[in-house]
Amino acid sequence: MPEDSLATLGLLPAITDRWFGQLSEPQRHYHTLEHITAMLRNVPEDAAHSRELIAAIWLHDIVYDMTAGDNEECSADQAACDLAGSDVAIKVVQRLIMGTKRHEPSEHPLDALMSDLDLLILSETPEAYQTYAAQIRREYAHVPEDIYRAGRAQVLSQFLQAPIYQTERFASREARARENLASEIADLQSGSA
Repeated sequence: MPEDSLATLGLLPAITDRWFGQLSEPQRHYHTLEHITAMLRNVPEDAAHSRELIAAIWLHDIVYDMTAGDNEECSADQAACDLAGSDVAIKVVQRLIMGTKRHEPSEHPLDALMSDLDLLILSETPEAYQTYAAQIRREYAHVPEDIYRAGRAQVLSQFLQAPIYQTERFASREARARENLASEIADLQSGSA
């Protein structure tokens, strides 16, 4: 399925082959091809024709260095290079990528959808969520445990300050996401995670 979505972009195989390589880098445990595939699998039919959305899904985490704070900016820069000469609206792709940095509410329906797709893991079963949380911890293996716990709890708490999902399509997943986040925060704060 991921390969089918690439065909709609009409890019040279050398470019998309590089994407597969980047998504297989050893520092990645959650932000892999599996994450991209899950997002693509949940693209609604009425948005499946958006080459900008498809490109943004592929490229939103294409640069992934957890010791840096500019992954989205670097991913947006790579998008501009990799999509140059294509019919894909690069500025839209870059905007969609940058929207995943903070997942703030957006009046653009495509931006809201991109954010929701990126955050769908938060509303999976508790077991799937725990696997995700463990994968994120491995991606931050360089961070000492006490610092990780405090930082992760703070990040997760910020998600609880506003609705997590922005689109009507995924609104029904809100309660499960909040339960998963609250559970992880409690584990982080108690030292059991």
